[in-house]
Amino acid sequence: GKNYLDGKHANTTIPKIIGALNRYITLDGKSVGGETVNAAEYLNVAQLFWERVVDHHSYITGGNSEWEHFGADDVLDAERTNANCETCNTYNMLKLSRMLFSVTRDKKYLDFYENTYLNAIWSSQNPETGMTMYFQPMASGYFKVYSSPENHFWCCTGSGMENHKAERQHLLRCGQCDLCVPVSEFGVCVARCLADAEGRSGAVGHGDDRRHGRGDGAASAQTGLDGEV
Repeated sequence: GKNYLDGKHANTTIPKIIGALNRYITLDGKSVGGETVNAAEYLNVAQLFWERVVDHHSYITGGNSEWEHFGADDVLDAERTNANCETCNTYNMLKLSRMLFSVTRDKKYLDFYENTYLNAIWSSQNPETGMTMYFQPMASGYFKVYSSPENHFWCCTGSGMENHKAERQHLLRCGQCDLCVPVSEFGVCVARCLADAEGRSGAVGHGDDRRHGRGDGAASAQTGLDGEV
């Protein structure tokens, strides 16, 4: 279909879609003025937007945009510069993904969340100073630039603080071992549980191993995302 995102400022567009999805969550099926509200179109908008951004505007890290804006579909390589992947965009795409998973329970939203949190959010903070990144360059030869305590403070500095706080706010409960783990670690937990259930040795250990290895051989995402556990 037509690309309506070309030239749009990414981080003022994504929150609008989050608002549309919140309208669906808040009103759909509710009675207002004696009439039952059908807000399904807002869910459809959010799903179509997410698919367009993820499938046609996102780099392998999960980040998107060049100089804060969306471009034409599928021209990511041609737009690799020192000003790709504004961290605020990633922050809001993760928020949208959490909300969509809470509504649909479609694991593709968790897959995106896990990959993006590990590759774009964890890497956006200087482990020695705690300072955060504005852009994440995709062009070859560029280096990371972090904020500073007094002279460099961007919108991504504020959301950058929230990014790492959110790691422990949004938990999933693994149906195999009953452990609650951060969303970014959920895939590791599931893999470990399935490996243990099949009698193999898992690659990553966590928690009490006695809680792993139930015989049902499955791990389900019973989530606290909708309640933001």
